[in-house]
Order: sequence, then structure tokens, then C-alpha cells
Amino acid sequence: MQGVTDLYFPARPISPFGSALGQEGAIAPPGAAGAPSLDVFGDLTQMLKLAEVGVYTPWAAQESSLDWMPVTQPPDTNISVFGLTDQALQAAGQLTFGSPLPFVAVLAPISAGGVRAPQEVAAAFDGTPYMLYQTQAVYDQNDGGEPPRIMLLHWAKLRDQGDSDGGNGALASAAQRLGGALVFAMQVNYDYSQRRQAPAMSFAQALAMQVSPLGPPGPSEPGVPPPPGTPAPAPLPGAPAPAPPTAAPTTSKITLPIVGAALVASVLGFVVVRAARKKGR
Repeated sequence: MQGVTDLYFPARPISPFGSALGQEGAIAPPGAAGAPSLDVFGDLTQMLKLAEVGVYTPWAAQESSLDWMPVTQPPDTNISVFGLTDQALQAAGQLTFGSPLPFVAVLAPISAGGVRAPQEVAAAFDGTPYMLYQTQAVYDQNDGGEPPRIMLLHWAKLRDQGDSDGGNGALASAAQRLGGALVFAMQVNYDYSQRRQAPAMSFAQALAMQVSPLGPPGPSEPGVPPPPGTPAPAPLPGAPAPAPPTAAPTTSKITLPIVGAALVASVLGFVVVRAARKKGR
């Protein structure tokens, strides 16, 4: 599966905002209240020379449980995503005269083993200035597959002052723990940024198709033989090779008659010799 970091060095230049992507947007997840508009932070992508990763469409949202809330397709907005570093994040605060970004995000491919629990995702941001706000399942507008590949966009919100779980930890490290990369994300007008049709398959069907069962099946229960034809387990690396099975002693079908005949002959001989001795007396 292609990693997120492979998308950070596009061959095309960054497209300026305006009629290309539309002006109706915000640097926040769709539906977040009080998000600042592009007028405040919209020029940062050019001022910081952030590389464009792509335009993604929200497909479902995860709240405080593993349940997903599908987003009606097509939605009102897409999400434009740019690569971000901790250094660029600090520079953004200087360019905005001390106004830090209200939201950042981590873009990560979905794991074949399943989706991380929200508590695990939230823990990845411990010790950083941001905390988990919401995880969205998204797909790339440049992905022509049917269904498109599901990606995860973990939105993180700036912590309140005095948050005991906060700190000055690097967000790039938090992104690495989540198997993704730190990004700058903002909403953009869907009609101006659409490049493919909405998926014909539902999100639930696509998720079931792209996520495999967790791990191999467990060992058989005690006393239950393995299915016929099941190969023997391979030895662990460095373990001594198992000794060849010792052949159990077998008794030939011919041995028993021979031993029996010899025993009978010896008994008869003993009787004959004894009778002869009595007769000679």
C-alpha cells in the first residue's frame, strides 16, 4: 500500500486558491463550529511553500466509538490537504502574529487489520499542543478506483491553556505513531474541486472489502485434531531440527510361528530324553 509520505513531493506546482478551489471553506473538519475562514489562514500554503498532497472527500466520520456515521455523497465540501512539519507549524504562528492553527490533521492509510480505537488515536497526541477532535474516512479525488481506497484523516484541535495532557511534543512523532504524516487541511468547495464521481458502493461495503479479519485463526482446541491435509507447523528460526521418528519395534507375522515351533520342539525333546533315561535304568 502506498504510504502517505510518498505523496509529499508532487511534480506540479501548488495551485492558488480562488476560483480553482472556491472560497467557501474553513481550516476545520466539516461541521466544526467557530472555525476561522480562509481569509485568516488561506495564504499560508503559499507563504510556507507547503506541498499539495491532494483533494480528499469525506466519506464517513467516527465519533467516540468504533461506529461510523456515513457522509451523504456527494458532500458540500471537499478537503484540500498539504504536507506540514513542526517547523512550518511554528512559522505559521509567527506569520499570523501569534495565532496558531486551530486544527491540524494526520493523514494515514487504513490498516488491513482494522481501524484503531478512538482512545488509541487520542493517546498518540498526548504531550502535544493538540488533541484528537475527530477521525474521518476520506478518499482521494484523484483515485479512479471503484471503490476508491479509504484513507483516514485524524483531525486534531488546539488544546485549551492549562490542559494537563498537553505539552510541546512534536506532532510529527504523533503522526508516526498513527502510521501517517502531519498535514495542513482545509475545507474547499466541492463543485470546484470535484475530479471524480461519487462512489457507487456504500462506505460500509467498501470498509468490509478493504479491511481483512484480524490475524490468523487461533490454534485448535485441545483434543480436536487438525483438518485433514493441514501441514505441520514450521520450526522457529534457530530451533534444532526435529529428530526423525524412531520406528517402533514390530513383530513379523512369520516370527510368531517360528518361535512357537521352536518352543514345542524343545519341550518334545526334553520329554523324549527323559523317557529314554527312565527306560535305560
